[in-house]
Amino acid sequence: MIEIKTGEKIVGKNRVITQEIINEWADFAQDHNPLHVDPEYAKTTRFGGTIAHGPLTLTTLFHMLVAQFKLDFFKDSEVELKFKSPVRPGDTITAMGNVINSTLQPEGTNKIQIEAFCINQNGEKVIEAGVIVVV
Repeated sequence: MIEIKTGEKIVGKNRVITQEIINEWADFAQDHNPLHVDPEYAKTTRFGGTIAHGPLTLTTLFHMLVAQFKLDFFKDSEVELKFKSPVRPGDTITAMGNVINSTLQPEGTNKIQIEAFCINQNGEKVIEAGVIVVV
């Protein structure tokens, strides 16, 4: 069982998002929306340039959670999230989390409630998430 206490903080690695990474994700996801891959088109949108796919940004949060909880994260977890701001080429994204509650369950597992988020280099939240992990 992974032990983590209420009040502990979790911090993931920084990740720089480039247009090349966005293009690779577009190929992987088969999502070539011009908002993500066509800088000239994207300049004409309300975003003023290309932005990363939401799931690409979300991988930064998942990397942090898997680093903390290993594959146990995928066994019995809940994630509720909200995308707050677009992520642009050149942004540096960092995932962080605060353990809100950690409770030993009768069956011997630990139920951990985390307030998680991803921020950009300016400290702006780009994703907010409520996470429950049972390990």
